[in-house]
Amino acid sequence: MEFAGLIVAIVALIISVASAVIARIVLKEQIRVSQLTANYSAVASADALLFNNKDLLELHNINEKLLEESGVTHVELIYLADSFQAAELYYRIENNKSVVLNQYRQNQLRNEKVQKAWKGIIRGRFSSYAPFTEAIDKFIEANPYNSERQLDSTNSQR
Repeated sequence: MEFAGLIVAIVALIISVASAVIARIVLKEQIRVSQLTANYSAVASADALLFNNKDLLELHNINEKLLEESGVTHVELIYLADSFQAAELYYRIENNKSVVLNQYRQNQLRNEKVQKAWKGIIRGRFSSYAPFTEAIDKFIEANPYNSERQLDSTNSQR
């Protein structure tokens, strides 16, 4: 009987220690996700100011000439930056080391303006999560904008 009681006590101790370790891991992950989410909310609020105050882009070393070279307006730029930041957040929260771009993102990245804005402005300024950035770079490299190909694929979808 004493031996059985000792076994039960040891098992209970092991379960308690395991529960404490699991709780610590879960808490740490919850804090990480909360920090990412809070950061994204703050960035989104700051980006909202850029819509109404184009001059704030200068703080990101973005001027009218760079916007013109990339072929986007400041509103298009902020929309794209927010879109990429939201996708980046998704992959960060998932803690994915590899990123598979969905059809929505692939379609978006086939657009000339999007490719130019990504390469010339967004990459490194508004998006920096390595696996996500690398996936976009690889997609653009494999699918450079080609106006004739774009027209053919658009016409074949109709």
